[in-house]
Amino acid sequence: MVLSARTAPNVVGMDSIKVEITTDEDQDKLATEMIKQGKDLKIDSFRINGEQM
Repeated sequence: MVLSARTAPNVVGMDSIKVEITTDEDQDKLATEMIKQGKDLKIDSFRINGEQM
């Protein structure tokens, strides 16, 4: 799986995209942690995205 994140534009209007390639094992760990953080912090989008992974 390839994961990507886009930063907010900085002062000069530039932003960047970070891309990571993950293994199945990493993906499972990330999904579990996203679900946990979503519940702990009450951020539904973390939990939902973790469940969709």
